[in-house]
Amino acid sequence: MDQRCQTATETALRGMFPAGVAVAVEALADRRDDLWPEERAAVAAAVPARQAEFRAGRRAARRALTDLGQPATALPMGPDRAPVWPKGVFGSIAHASGLALAVVSQDRPIGVDVEEDRPIAADLWSVICSADELDRMPAADRGRWVRRAFAAKEAVFKAQAPDRRAMFG
Repeated sequence: MDQRCQTATETALRGMFPAGVAVAVEALADRRDDLWPEERAAVAAAVPARQAEFRAGRRAARRALTDLGQPATALPMGPDRAPVWPKGVFGSIAHASGLALAVVSQDRPIGVDVEEDRPIAADLWSVICSADELDRMPAADRGRWVRRAFAAKEAVFKAQAPDRRAMFG
């Protein structure tokens, strides 16, 4: 992703969130190893693609934090693999299609997910959506709608307070 595309994506995403929410986007292709020691340990044994996602996500999160006036800090991975945010800060990181994005708020829990807008395999539909949800989706493009439902549910899951994260729907 070139810088112009990254900036345009970030600008578009900022328009989707209310005031007080910082948004940052980073390219996965940026191979800088700027992880903090307590972050590096979380992905030391991971495959290179996962390491790139993790680095870009943490870089985006730190930039969003500083946009809110917070100091840059390590964001270690918790036991549920979610970032451990500083006290009084809520955030979420997602990655797909060569980019990582982070949203951060000091006011309220917030979640985000990003997915490619393409159909998801039919054998996963009933895992992601109830029969009633599937019935309400257009039959001709149901696979794409299921992926969109997955992204929405993932964002809501991430927005739950870390001590209350529960699977649903």
